[in-house]
Amino acid sequence: MPPDTFDRYRIASGDRPGTLVFAGEFDAAAHEAVRVALEAALAERGPDAPGEIVVDLRAVGGMDAGTVWLLLRARQSALDTGRRLRVTGVDGVVRRAVEAAGAGHQLFVPVDVGTPDDRVRAVEDRHRVAGEQARIVARVQQQVVDAEVRSTRKVLLAELRQRLRVDPQALCGEEFLGVADRSTVLDAIMVTATVVGAADASVLYLVDPETAGLRVVRHRGFSTETLRLLGLGRPTAAAVAAAAGEAVLVDDIARSPIFAGKANRDVLLAAGSRAVHAYPLRDQAGALLGVLTFHYRVVRPRRGDGERVAWCAARALARTGQR
Repeated sequence: MPPDTFDRYRIASGDRPGTLVFAGEFDAAAHEAVRVALEAALAERGPDAPGEIVVDLRAVGGMDAGTVWLLLRARQSALDTGRRLRVTGVDGVVRRAVEAAGAGHQLFVPVDVGTPDDRVRAVEDRHRVAGEQARIVARVQQQVVDAEVRSTRKVLLAELRQRLRVDPQALCGEEFLGVADRSTVLDAIMVTATVVGAADASVLYLVDPETAGLRVVRHRGFSTETLRLLGLGRPTAAAVAAAAGEAVLVDDIARSPIFAGKANRDVLLAAGSRAVHAYPLRDQAGALLGVLTFHYRVVRPRRGDGERVAWCAARALARTGQR
């Protein structure tokens, strides 16, 4: 192959068949020439084609990661056809560049691919590496998407909080539901319970499709340990509201017959809850979707518009379904 001479780099055939001699500085400007030279060497076929391609880098003063990647890709292509590719004469800055790219072991050490099984393993190795790279790229892309979703959700909830002050039914309005996903709607129900329902704490339960029981999907104002203890005892205002199919309004937990002699009363009082209002959430066909509870720090609290919040929450849940 005749030498290709450029201002800063040079690629030529060596004295031995299958040898390429690189000289000079290899950066982005040299990538196309490197690719063409390597592809030409790989294209040689027939009984006289060398079984090994050697790239001599003794005269190379510098090399970027893109050139290293081209060498790696050529090595994999050679392996797929039962041939080898390795580099020689690597030292100093060039060696550090190759090793920094994680390619030292692959490019410096010759690989025996003399049997069909070896070639199969080489191809499998290439596919494995490609698959791992694809998974890494997908993971990074998903992280970017997740960050964008979190940012969008934060903006939507902040805007909703402002609209609720002038429109108590903003939760189930088209302006919000037209852009909110299921998770954002669940968060928004908690926001609405605070702004419109005047709750000091709140818990949203949804019906578990597998057990038909209630499970907590969102809560505000209670610790996880408090919710765990409440789940151990019976009854709860949410369970009573779900069973009765109507709102349960307990204005004094300490004196309510619902909690009389029950461990849950002590758990709620210890958590600072003195009153609880529980509203079943139903779709337009009457099917139970869940229960929303409002907790207050004082007995006989100044009631917010819990009934309206529950109505809007049910509409929003039915609208978003499982999306």
